[in-house]
Amino acid sequence: MLDKDVLKAKIKMQTTVRDWYIIKIFDNNARVGQLLWGFIVDDPTGRFSPGDYVCTSSIEEISKNVIITAKGSQYITEGTGKEFKALFSEIELLRRGYSPSQVTRLRNNTDIIKTIDFS
Repeated sequence: MLDKDVLKAKIKMQTTVRDWYIIKIFDNNARVGQLLWGFIVDDPTGRFSPGDYVCTSSIEEISKNVIITAKGSQYITEGTGKEFKALFSEIELLRRGYSPSQVTRLRNNTDIIKTIDFS
């Protein structure tokens, strides 16, 4: 019988996401990369549970409804996604689970951002 971790490593990560966004990252008005942000539908590797959010590493390739990241993970997108332009300084918020719409609201109230602990 295979060790559980070895079995997980053999399963190619093809996580399915819904309500997803392509996050286009800007720094000093130049686009520096893009990420995928969305909610988990299914993850055969068991890294995520349905309903969890995911904010990926940099996108390397987008082909139809499959997105491949710099770390080699594959994400299958369900439905129509949206585009969101984020400042480089806002990426940490997205990685901590803030949605693009929440980041937009925070942009309008910079005092809130000052109270968020990023440590």
